[in-house]
Amino acid sequence: MAAGFNTKLVTGIAELLAAAGVGEWAPNTARTGTPVPWITLSNMPETPDQVICLTPYDAGQASATTDTIPAVQVRTRGDRVSGTSLDLQDAVYEVLHGRRRTLLGTVPNQVQVVQVLRRNLGQLGPDALSRWEWSATYDLYVNRANANLTVDA
Repeated sequence: MAAGFNTKLVTGIAELLAAAGVGEWAPNTARTGTPVPWITLSNMPETPDQVICLTPYDAGQASATTDTIPAVQVRTRGDRVSGTSLDLQDAVYEVLHGRRRTLLGTVPNQVQVVQVLRRNLGQLGPDALSRWEWSATYDLYVNRANANLTVDA
């Protein structure tokens, strides 16, 4: 089965963040073990300490045209120093916020993004192992083709 739209979206973001040196994205291979934060999709693993977890969700912004605004939660976890997780959020912000006219992903799993804007940022506090977590929401203005929708002219 081919990858769905949301999988393509978060995979494309993971690839973009990895290319910018923000974290390590290795979906089908072993991790290098370097101290670079892992990038994961929808699952916050117990290890390593530093993780960037990307989760797509419906922001209720659908329309009758191909223009839509899905959202992606970027949840970061650092080590036991409270600023580490926030630093990861800043690194993600530098790569994503304000980005325009970007083709995410690799052929054939690409998503055309018109613009990316961070909607909010909030501290989640420490987890059970005292590792600090933050969460941000990014709205992605995209063109999502569908046979049932009309193209917005």
